[in-house]
Parts: sequence; C-alpha cells; structure tokens
Amino acid sequence: MSNNQEDANNFEDEALKEFKEGSIHFQKHFYSKAIQHYEEAIEIISKNSNEFKNILFDGISFEILIKSLTSKGLCYFNEQKWESANKDFDESISLFEQFKSKLNDDDLNSIVLSIIKANHMKGKSIQLGNEYNSNFENVDENVTKIISLFNYYMSRGLLQNQLQQFDLAIDDFTQCVTILDNTLQNKLLNNCDNIDMSQINHDYYVTLHNRGISYENLQNYEMALHDYNAAINYIDLSTLQNSLQKNNVIDTFYYRARLNDQFLQNKSEAEKDYLKILTLQKDHILANYYLGEIYYFKKNYKLSQNYFTIVIDNLCDNVDNNVDNNEKLFYSHFNRGMCYKNCNEFENAINDFELAINTNKEIFYKVFIELARLYTKLQLKTNEELVTLYNQGISLLEKSPSTTMIDNKSHIYFERGILYNKLDNYQSAIKDFTTTIQLDPNFIDAYFNRGFINHRKLKLFEKAIEDYDKVIYLNPYDVDCENQKVMCLIELEREEEAKVLVQEILERNPENETTMGLKRYLNNEDNEEV
Repeated sequence: MSNNQEDANNFEDEALKEFKEGSIHFQKHFYSKAIQHYEEAIEIISKNSNEFKNILFDGISFEILIKSLTSKGLCYFNEQKWESANKDFDESISLFEQFKSKLNDDDLNSIVLSIIKANHMKGKSIQLGNEYNSNFENVDENVTKIISLFNYYMSRGLLQNQLQQFDLAIDDFTQCVTILDNTLQNKLLNNCDNIDMSQINHDYYVTLHNRGISYENLQNYEMALHDYNAAINYIDLSTLQNSLQKNNVIDTFYYRARLNDQFLQNKSEAEKDYLKILTLQKDHILANYYLGEIYYFKKNYKLSQNYFTIVIDNLCDNVDNNVDNNEKLFYSHFNRGMCYKNCNEFENAINDFELAINTNKEIFYKVFIELARLYTKLQLKTNEELVTLYNQGISLLEKSPSTTMIDNKSHIYFERGILYNKLDNYQSAIKDFTTTIQLDPNFIDAYFNRGFINHRKLKLFEKAIEDYDKVIYLNPYDVDCENQKVMCLIELEREEEAKVLVQEILERNPENETTMGLKRYLNNEDNEEV
C-alpha cells in the first residue's frame, strides 16, 4: 500500500468515526452534539480532499461527506433552524451533481438515498408543496439510470413514507420483496455458488422493516407486527459490524416493542424487546423509560426506579433544548418520584417532584398535586403554599384536552376545598366542593363539608339540610350527619322534626352521646347550647 493510500485510509477512518458518533447522538435526539461530530467529519474530509482527490472517489469519503451534510441538515431541521438546514441540503445536492460522474455504480447506490432525502427535506423545510411532486419526477426520470431496480423501489418507498403516502410505500416495498424472491430463486435454480446470502438477508430485513413502518402508520397493526417479526428473523446479531447497523436493528426491536406495548397491549412481548435492546445499547433512553413504565404498573417499584434513574442520568446534562428529551426527563423524575412514594421514601419522592417541576412547569398537572399531598403528609408547607400548588396543578388540569378522562379528578378539587376551608375562604371552599359533586355526584364527603360550612360558618341552614339529606341518602344512618341535621332543624325552630329524628337515631344508637345531649336540649332537661 502506498503512503498516500495509507494516509487516505487514515483520514477516512477518522471521518467515519466522527460520522458514527454523530449518528449515535442523532438517534438519541442530541442534535447539537450530533452536529458537532458531523461538522468534524466534514472538516476532516474537506481538509484532505485536495491532497487525496484521486483516492477520494475510490473509497467511502464522498459517501461520508454527503451523508454527514444531509444528516447535519436533518439535525437543523429537527431544531427548526430552516435556513441552516436548507444550506446543508443544498450543499449535499450540489456536491453530488458536481462529482457523480466520477463515482462508480456501488458508490452511487449507497449515496442516492441521501440525495433523495436531501431534496425532499429541503422541499419540506421551505414548505413548497409542489416540490414533492417534482422530486418524484426527478427520481422517476434519473434514478433508474444510476441504481438497481431494487434500490429504485426502496428509495422511492422510503420517500413515500416520508410523504405519508403509506399505501404507495407498501406497494414499492412489496416490489422489493418480489425482486428479492425472484433473485434468490433464479440463483438457486442456476446453482450459483456466489450467492451473497448476507446481502440478500440484509435487503429482506431493510424492506420488511420499512414496510412494517408503513403498515403501522396505516394502523394495520397485525401486518406491521408480521413484517417486524419477519425482519427480525433476518437479523444475525453476530454479524453487525458497526454502530449504524446496530442502531438500525435496535430501531426494529423498538418499533415492535412499542407496537406490542401501545397498540396490541402485549406488555410481556414488549418487555422482552426492550430488554433485548439494552443488550445492544444499555443506555438506550426509550427502552429504559418504557421498561420503567412496565415495571411500575407491575408494582415492581424498585426495578422501575432503576430504569428511570438510567434515563435521568443520560438526559439530565443533555436535554439540549429538545422538546422530546425535556418531556422524557420530566416524566422520568415524576415516575421515579411515584416509585419512591409507593415505597414510602417520601423525601426522595419530594426531591424528584421538585426536579420535575424545575425541568418543566407546563407538562403535567399531577406533579403539583402529588407534591402538595406529600407536603401535607409531612407538614412541610403552610396552607397558603399548598393552595398555590393545587392552583398550579388545577390550572394545567383544566387546560388538558383529555380532562374528562382523568381519574380521581374530583378528589383534587375536594382537597383544595378542604384547604380553603382551613383558610376561612368559605366561598372558594364551597365552589370546590360543588365542582367535586358535579364530577362525582356520589362524593359523600363533599356534600358533608359543603353542608357543614353552610351550617356552621354561613348559617345557611336550609342549604345545609339539603346537603345533609344527600349524605344520609347515600350513606343511610350516618349518625354524625344526622346529628348535624338535628342542629339545623333546631336553628330553624323545627323542633318537632328534630325530636322525631333524634328518636330514630337513639333507636339505632341508644348510647350516642351527641344525640342524647340533643334530646335533653329539646326536652329542656338542661341548658346546654346546641
């Protein structure tokens, strides 16, 4: 090997290493870090391209350059930095047009998908609807000249997927399967000794993986699962040669896991796939996160807590202004806090709830409510501070589009009503108890507390009796409530009704001291106040 060739291979290796690192960060949605690595790969190749320009087109350098530019553009696109994204897509497309005549067929095949994607994403980022159709026209006219029929259908199918034309994508991927079937059959019939089964298996895998995505987007979950299963059957984990191949395989296991987890309600199969992913990438954020959820609902709180901790450790310094990562970090703190709460580790739970709120105050109402409940339990905050937390939680609750589906919503208003009562803010308390009753017409304590405020604080005895009667209807022979009703009847000078009710209570509970005192009062046997 000449010195020039050896030096060229060295910088190619360096560039490829940076590209792979960028791809790992891209997969984790750490776009700023991914951009840094892609820029480093571009810089390495650009710096050496003049010295080794003849060698450049004999190796993988040009492919790395094009893919790095396109991937960097995708990072900017996901960060909604449209101008920077378009600049990278334009440069990728321009370089391809400038140098494609120097590339051999294999190099063209490996690069063309990146170019198609660059054209498409450029059109998408500047929102030129007509460009989508022109992309297809360019593909149909030019692509078949430079790539095999299989790669043509594969490239077009991938583009159809991105355009959300999933039926058309399925047609193209099915054509890929047919081509592979025919190729394999012809080679076997002709007793070919040079069949590259590893390449054929890889092509089957890629095709079935992407067709599964199309079926899933059409909500044809059974067919999607069939294709993911078939794709995975073509995977030989022992032959994975680099991190990019490993990431692709991880994606298939992940898509199948989410399909089973979210849509087919097969948690056990999802769990197996998430665990398989962790054997390939132990810090995979989403696999760890959803395993945390699975074990939480299994009430294995210690194990659940461990998985959420892995997510937190990977995300806490790498939120990177990414909305998805910010949300996952929030929910990981919240969910780990719930694990701590269920294990009676209240101080750790409080710490996680506070960290969740510091991460994002606008995501989930329940973090404020759970924090307020623990503060109440441990007597760590004043009633005014607790009301503030409930106010923040309820404000988010009322903005939620699925607010009618929230479990125990009535309890939240009831708990705030109790706090308002303690603060002598009786009208606000009554309003919350009324909301509680509207949400749950059988909420006994809400009727009783509203009645008690009207009775003892506002002296609205008729309204109080209405609520006490509802409590007695829902919970017959509630002696405490019956005694409160007797007191209201006395205040309204309806003493005969009061005596009848007292007699009924004593027949059931002859030793109830409060009722006996009320009887003595009604019979003028002593001078006790009611």
